[in-house]
Amino acid sequence: ERVRHLRTAIVEKIVGEVKVTPPKLLLERELDRMMYELKQQVAEHGHEFDLYLKETGKTEEGIRTEWAEAAKKRVLSQLVLRAVGGCEEVRPAKEAVAKEVDKVMSRYPSASRQAAELYIEEQLTLEQILQKLESF
Repeated sequence: ERVRHLRTAIVEKIVGEVKVTPPKLLLERELDRMMYELKQQVAEHGHEFDLYLKETGKTEEGIRTEWAEAAKKRVLSQLVLRAVGGCEEVRPAKEAVAKEVDKVMSRYPSASRQAAELYIEEQLTLEQILQKLESF
């Protein structure tokens, strides 16, 4: 918990210094992802999304408008972390990726190995980038 708060504070500090506007396409994709996550959460609680909207008095477009600033911060965070990873040449060891992919594939044998590799590589890269930022 403490590490997560520290990492969040570091990334928020960097993002606060960034003076760029992310491309609209990235913002729209992030809003799509956030909306998908909300729909998943609503479904996990056994509700229909349309009913959720009716009960909350919101529209999907209204939610997207409310979330625009949060989406911008998420996109900028991702861009900053990728930039740091590129500058610092952060790459997880192939052996570490393979080991984690094997774990995923043993738990989910019908999963796409290629998708698992991409996901695991992204997660390990992110972890290394955050560790680097903590060390500065």
